[in-house]
Amino acid sequence: MWSKWVKPAYDSLSWDYWFGQVDARPLGVFRIAFSLILLKDAIYHLLLGVQFYAADGIAPRHVITVYDRDWRWSLMDYIGADWQITLFFLLWIMVLVALLLGYRTRWMTILNWIIILSIHERNVYMLNGADTVMRVMSFWIMFLPLGRAYALDRLRKPDLPLTTFAFPLRIVQLQFAFIYLSTFIMKVHGDAWLDGSAVYYALQLRGFTHPIADWVLNTAPYLFFQIATTFTFIAEGAFFILMFIPFGQPRLKLIGLLAMGSVHVGIAILMAIPNFSLVMLACYLLFFEGKWLVWLTRRRFAQYQFADIPSLSPALPMTKRRIALVLLLGSLLFTVYAYNFWFMRPAEEPLGPPISDVQLQTVQLLGLWQIWDMFAPNPFPTDGGMLINGTYDNGQTLELRTGLTDSDRLPRFYFGVGTRWKKYDENLYYSWLTDLMDSQARYYCRTLNIGDPDKHLLQVEFVYRFRQVNDYDAPRNPYRDQPLWTIVCE
Repeated sequence: MWSKWVKPAYDSLSWDYWFGQVDARPLGVFRIAFSLILLKDAIYHLLLGVQFYAADGIAPRHVITVYDRDWRWSLMDYIGADWQITLFFLLWIMVLVALLLGYRTRWMTILNWIIILSIHERNVYMLNGADTVMRVMSFWIMFLPLGRAYALDRLRKPDLPLTTFAFPLRIVQLQFAFIYLSTFIMKVHGDAWLDGSAVYYALQLRGFTHPIADWVLNTAPYLFFQIATTFTFIAEGAFFILMFIPFGQPRLKLIGLLAMGSVHVGIAILMAIPNFSLVMLACYLLFFEGKWLVWLTRRRFAQYQFADIPSLSPALPMTKRRIALVLLLGSLLFTVYAYNFWFMRPAEEPLGPPISDVQLQTVQLLGLWQIWDMFAPNPFPTDGGMLINGTYDNGQTLELRTGLTDSDRLPRFYFGVGTRWKKYDENLYYSWLTDLMDSQARYYCRTLNIGDPDKHLLQVEFVYRFRQVNDYDAPRNPYRDQPLWTIVCE
């Protein structure tokens, strides 16, 4: 009876599902997509590296140490000169090019994890949700054979099998699917996701949206926002189940990928959250099957022969090495789950098991720290942004990053390196990081008073301009200014 409804290749309750052999070709495609996104991010870091990471930049190491956790490490703690910072990011770019091409793939995944963790631990206040996905996935992919297909390693070793041990891939799939599960659990406690208003409130956060979101807010009926909210909420909650339920496969898995894929396409169109939709969609390739890739490419490359590889092959004998790998990855994933369930609980509800000091230290040292509060439990109740106003001795006042003189405008960054400022500004305000505001102000005083003797910067002021989001059809609330920090240039 069970076999009538469940295909063996998708039976998540079977031994072979976890310990059999799976097609490695989708992993090669994932490697290419993931490497391209990381490469884009590395180039942006190169352009901003000296400003954000140098010893005399806006966030010098001796200042940011005040906010450090106990259990962390970063190679960037030991460099600070401009040339060292530039060289570090050039090294990351070289590693990513090699990873993209599939050259010495295993070593490149290890080097990438060391570098990306070092960058993130050097200044955690720049990081958004996409950065967390990239760092966490960079750790787990070290255990995947990403170089067996569509890689130079394949040319170097043509006898490499096109199948791989399933368990590491299942662990990575469980980690990724947990992103949606955990944010869904957090959103259950938010009124806006239950009454259908969350998307309407989220699109009012102009610091996170493209201009098209302004048009949608002004023209779409409230029913549109209710449908979008409910669809997102249900798709996130169902994703984990649809990926691993034994019944109805592979159709249910494909439905889950298409549903959440459409959500991320909508996010990419309406919201300016750097890299988020790109990296999430790239990770969907981890759930792809080789026969899907064959179907997608056979017409375009009909002259080539494609290997006929089953979705799942029977398990091979469990060697000591495989047993050790299963125990290692299983215990690490359990630790990640315990970490998340413990920290996502509402203050009044003891949800999840207590997390031990050893578990906490392990998660932090390996860069697996993660809290998936994506507009959860509710979107931010305020829309706002940071103004860094500089007053010159000629009486002129400018926003120092944009050069704008119109005091009614907030800086909005849609693409490029400027998007890195959004999360950093948000953290400066909500975490009240006055030491970092002070160092950034002194950076402007130092760098902008060089070169033009007729124009001297006298004062730098941090102002947070914000307004409360409004209900549908309610009058738009006005912006208010909250001075945060002022320094007089010497």
